[in-house]
Amino acid sequence: IDLKLQSGQKLTVDEMNYLQRTDPQKYQKIKAMEAEQESYKQKLRKCKTKEEVERVRMTYTAASLGAVNEIKNNPAIPEGKKLELILQEHYKTKALETSTNEFVTSGRYASLPTEAEKAQAEKDLQEAQEAELGIGHPAEETDKAEPEDTQPEEPTADKGADGEHLPQQEAAEPVKTDLKKEHEMTRIEAESSSEAMKVKRARARAAYREIQSGGISASRTLDIKVE
Repeated sequence: IDLKLQSGQKLTVDEMNYLQRTDPQKYQKIKAMEAEQESYKQKLRKCKTKEEVERVRMTYTAASLGAVNEIKNNPAIPEGKKLELILQEHYKTKALETSTNEFVTSGRYASLPTEAEKAQAEKDLQEAQEAELGIGHPAEETDKAEPEDTQPEEPTADKGADGEHLPQQEAAEPVKTDLKKEHEMTRIEAESSSEAMKVKRARARAAYREIQSGGISASRTLDIKVE
């Protein structure tokens, strides 16, 4: 049992039952360790970026190292007891490492975006939506840049193949339509980019985990489904 704990392996039901009969104190400590490990797994599953996973891991690692240093520097704890407590922290650290490795090898970590990818996806989508609405369109900027005191030129009209005059408004309409289509495609491409898809999947998984843990109300759940 100690060898399994030292390597971060989970004890079987029979092994836990044995400890409960022969060493109730150790049994309770392992139960507490398993509860903390499960909490750690839940936090990993709720992460929306790779950097967030790393922050969660470092938070738990720093807490364990701080506990070890506190035990070592506490003169009130006998040396034999210090060794026992430090060994328990070692068990906990190995269990958390096992959970991290399982999270990575499952492919969940690889499917998460980096924070740079997340920011890029949000930026692309915002720019595409603004372009679709005509906000900050280059044609508008050009119109604003024209000087107001420019002398009006004589109105001209293009001629068709048969020599007839073509109204300027009719010639410009297809351009507006093409611009609208171009903006629409830009928005669709932004929403379906690899970065955007990673962000969407990460948000969906995190929301699902929060729903499972009872962290979101029914109304919020409905909002998530609508999105």
